[in-house]
Amino acid sequence: MDVTVLICARNEALNISNVVNDALTQQFDGVYEIIIIDDFSDDNTLQILSELAIQNPKIKIIDLKKYLDESCRLIPNKKAGISIAADMASGEIIMTTDADCRLSQLWVRSMFDCARNTHAAMVCGPVAIESGSGLLNMFQEMDLLAMMAMTEWSIDVKLPMLNNGANLLYRKDLFLELKPYQENAKEYSGDDVFLLQKFIANNHSVTYCQNQNSIVHTKAQQSFMDFFNQRIRWAGKSKSYSNRAVQLFLAGVYLINFLVLGMLLLSLFQPKLLIISVVIFGVKVLLDTFILHAQIIFFGKQRLYVWLLLMDFFHTVYVVFFGVFSFKKSYIWKGRSINR
Repeated sequence: MDVTVLICARNEALNISNVVNDALTQQFDGVYEIIIIDDFSDDNTLQILSELAIQNPKIKIIDLKKYLDESCRLIPNKKAGISIAADMASGEIIMTTDADCRLSQLWVRSMFDCARNTHAAMVCGPVAIESGSGLLNMFQEMDLLAMMAMTEWSIDVKLPMLNNGANLLYRKDLFLELKPYQENAKEYSGDDVFLLQKFIANNHSVTYCQNQNSIVHTKAQQSFMDFFNQRIRWAGKSKSYSNRAVQLFLAGVYLINFLVLGMLLLSLFQPKLLIISVVIFGVKVLLDTFILHAQIIFFGKQRLYVWLLLMDFFHTVYVVFFGVFSFKKSYIWKGRSINR
């Protein structure tokens, strides 16, 4: 089968050459093409892409200005871009990643082999934040490890609830048949999760590729405000989850973190509760460590063990905080002010 790699980009002049060159140097025996979708970039992303396309016939560019109304410049158009690209793709298999990611030379082969060996209609691949210094960077590394743990576990128990468009494979014919974005066009994020929900609702098989060659690395947000806006964007789509079991599970996770944080805060005013609160939090840390251990080893993030206690506390606050702020109607992303 042929493969089409889709990369969505907006204002990625600093990163786009890296991911495109990574995609061009794949060690894959089959035929593959690369389609890059430019979403009304304000910098010279499109110029860089045009120069790369001249040098290599594998590259195709979709300039969304030629397909969408000028008013779309003010909103994210990733779903529309993916839909246009999927319709144009020559590959029977579609793989997606993001413009700020880095790929191993065996990325396509490892994901493709996983799909072929398991006969899965969708393969969810591992994604990691590039290792860096500073608490914000390390927290994002830990948070994404937790998401990967939930992604793998939920797929193993036949209740897929998360995936990541930075590393995803699916069949083109099913994407075109399901039209996954018709019902959620007003939700500007969630191209990956809404697609997953469509596949599951229509009983198409989903698997997880636990292969180090398939790991995609992405960059951490560099400022708290960028991190805040990214998480508000992510949290907002959770209200659109259609699977009741997933809704109940996520509500349970939120409730546990809310209770743990509430006990810790209450112990500040009721010292008699301090020991109980510390014990409850300690149990949570042990459980989280047990859950994250396999992911820490798989992604080679052993240095994070030293920070697990502190990061677990931050993560408890984070879950509660962004659960509340998931109802926020506006955020800024990629230079756009978004109102849901």
